[in-house]
Amino acid sequence: MKKIFLILFIILFVNMLFAQNSADSINPKTKKLKKNAVFVELLGHSELGPNYERKLFTNNHFSIYSSIGISYFSYYDKGPRFPFRISCCFFNTLEFGIGTQSITYNVLPNIYEPRIFYYLNQPFIGYRHKSKRNLLYRVTIAPRLYEITDNWNGGSYYRFGFFPWAGISFGYCF
Repeated sequence: MKKIFLILFIILFVNMLFAQNSADSINPKTKKLKKNAVFVELLGHSELGPNYERKLFTNNHFSIYSSIGISYFSYYDKGPRFPFRISCCFFNTLEFGIGTQSITYNVLPNIYEPRIFYYLNQPFIGYRHKSKRNLLYRVTIAPRLYEITDNWNGGSYYRFGFFPWAGISFGYCF
């Protein structure tokens, strides 16, 4: 029990040390924190599509972001995908995190059975930059980790996979 209180105390103490807002993310004219961003991602987590990002927490050296987007990229997809990710950014440049999305697609085009459903998980690390004009760009390395299950001929199939991947994003903070 003492260890738990000690860990909580250390976390709260470290948080108080860095409790001020980042000067980079505050608009000097209005003194407001820029917490929102919209961007288009090419390849990367959402392959090709618009995304919305919200800054959940920030201090001088550390920020936490969450984003959701929409992607409809592949010919075999059975519908749009909604990629979700959460990321941490150090010193407003080094970003890392993880994202996920679920995908359902047909094995053969124009045939509704059999369908394959899988989760696509992507840890990522990259460089993030926000200019003084609130323009945002990022470059990420994001290997794809996926789990596949299908119901081919009434059977069950499971597979884990890995695929190297990278992406670039351009957007605007407001």
